[in-house]
Amino acid sequence: MLASGSFQTTVALVAGISQPSFSAFLPKVLDAIIGLTPCHICFPTTLQKQQETKQGFYLISGFSHVLGAIDCTHVRLVPPAATEHLYRIRKHTHSINVQAIVDHQGFITNIVAKYPGSVHDSFIFRHCTINEHFQDGSYGNGLLVVLVVGGEFVQLILVEKIMASRRMTGQQVVGMLFESLSDHDYETASASEAEEEVRYSASDVSVGGESFDEEATLSADEGPVLEDTDVPLVQQPGAERFPAIRPDLWVAPNMEQPELPAFTGLPGCSANTDNFLPVNFFELFMDDVFLEEIVEQTNLYAEQHLRDNAARLRPHSRAAQWIPTNLEEIKKFLGLTFLMGLIRKPSLAFYWSTSPLMATAIFPATMSHNRYLLLLRMLHFVDNALALPRVHPDSDHLFKIRPVLDHFVDRFSEVYVPGKEISVDESLVLFKGRLVFRQYIPSKRARYGIKLYMLSESSTGYVYSFHVYTGRDSNIDPPGCPPTFGVTEKIVCDLGRRLFNKGHHLYVDNFYTGVQLFKELFKVDTVACGTIRCNRKGYPRELVCKKKT
Repeated sequence: MLASGSFQTTVALVAGISQPSFSAFLPKVLDAIIGLTPCHICFPTTLQKQQETKQGFYLISGFSHVLGAIDCTHVRLVPPAATEHLYRIRKHTHSINVQAIVDHQGFITNIVAKYPGSVHDSFIFRHCTINEHFQDGSYGNGLLVVLVVGGEFVQLILVEKIMASRRMTGQQVVGMLFESLSDHDYETASASEAEEEVRYSASDVSVGGESFDEEATLSADEGPVLEDTDVPLVQQPGAERFPAIRPDLWVAPNMEQPELPAFTGLPGCSANTDNFLPVNFFELFMDDVFLEEIVEQTNLYAEQHLRDNAARLRPHSRAAQWIPTNLEEIKKFLGLTFLMGLIRKPSLAFYWSTSPLMATAIFPATMSHNRYLLLLRMLHFVDNALALPRVHPDSDHLFKIRPVLDHFVDRFSEVYVPGKEISVDESLVLFKGRLVFRQYIPSKRARYGIKLYMLSESSTGYVYSFHVYTGRDSNIDPPGCPPTFGVTEKIVCDLGRRLFNKGHHLYVDNFYTGVQLFKELFKVDTVACGTIRCNRKGYPRELVCKKKT
């Protein structure tokens, strides 16, 4: 990337120098970086460092003796003309194939970046120095793993006189890793399972350089088990920190049916809506208490604006004519604003036009054009003085409308209670303006806009709760949520926490479906159903295979 002309031009413009100047001192910068590499990229060679790394991986995953996670990635480049074909990969682009090993903290401890993109991952590993050290026993009973969820493991290196160079599925490799744990750390499901034999082909596995006979068998008791002498045991790390690590016992649906919790909710509207007019439904969600808060904040902002800009305001400017608003005027303002959604005109001025062809009498009869524009300018929902700086970690992108969002979330859940079947999904509100968290989702009708996570009633589509997505830094941390939950699980818990322990049936798509989440939902009398993603943890092999086919 540093050698590409476009990158050099961009950096040169930012730094205020010419591209040739940048290119001239680039080799010196690269030499300096390469000289510092051994200080920062170093595979654990001392016993203390190896012990620390093994302990770190063990606390994360429950696997013993792991010295690193290894994988390869492709870095795109412009290839030399003479050897262009060596850098071409299946995606019809050009790259180099870079092998990297990381420790339990995610720091790179070894890297190989000298092979073109057409070179296979296994070739790079077989010819790297790390592999030589593993084979000559320099790292003792160390272990390297390549974790590709739902895919294949190109290489699993168990360095205790065990070298398995065959291709394995993810489930087979995880099974071997579990065998490497101590007997008392993970209990077997049954005695029959412990005695089950696993057959290996002579062409697939070799141990200590000697091949198995074609029909030889290896029992679970006789299999390759790594001794747990290096890493002190931690009491059930999988159960406390990573519950999904411990394998579940899956049975066919016709073998065992769980007892579903009874539905105890009282669905329907909480208010008596007999003889309701449309305005009465509006007042269920925007009552006078909420509108009075808008009046107060609008008057407060107008006062602050006039005070801060007193020296710059002209005597006859629109802002200088401000008088405090009240509840009745705010209702008129909102009514005219909603009406504009039904009567579409090119600009706001056309709504107050006196032309016989364009006139809409209700607008000038309700409020003057200048007063409407002044209210629109001063409209506020929260005190700006309470806003945190944008660089503050607790800064809220939606600070200026946060009271409005919180009010509607509360009212949506208070006015109506959904039936037994509910669903959680995403929605996109059309918006093409400038916004830091605007999303582009081609599969949605709007494509561009603001993404919402919503919980709704399946039969009517009524939105019971919602959450506005404001980027990766969105703070979603519902009370009582397990610390191991990711963002997707927290979204479901945050949206549905008011409906737990009532026997609801929740339906989700594959973005939210997960074994750990569904277990926690079942604990609060909420059953769940959803499509799956094959790369999620915890699914049985048979289910993943059916999904792929």
